[in-house]
Amino acid sequence: MKKLFDLTDDDYGLIKKIMKEKGTRTEIGALRFIFGFYKSNCDLASEMRVLKKILQDSEKREVEMYDAINTILIENGIKDCIPVAVNKSKVYMGSEVYYRNRLAKLKQIKDNKKNKG
Repeated sequence: MKKLFDLTDDDYGLIKKIMKEKGTRTEIGALRFIFGFYKSNCDLASEMRVLKKILQDSEKREVEMYDAINTILIENGIKDCIPVAVNKSKVYMGSEVYYRNRLAKLKQIKDNKKNKG
């Protein structure tokens, strides 16, 4: 498909800069690079949203689980309950650290790509 576009001098200068930096021979090569760069940033942003949602859901499930256990303890006359904020399981803490590190890594990749562009 062929399309005609009117570009500003700044936009065309950016295309020429990308051609030089990335070693593309044509303007369309530079545009394809720009499109790929944009798509990868969208994919990273999407993955970060998914990871954040998973972390929030797991935190919510943990609190609900402790609430259920505490309810059972209270119903059976046991007054010592599990403090939710203090007793996080090792598995949960490990997954929390993993997801936070993964999210930080994805943010760093995204920031690095922004700074290069």
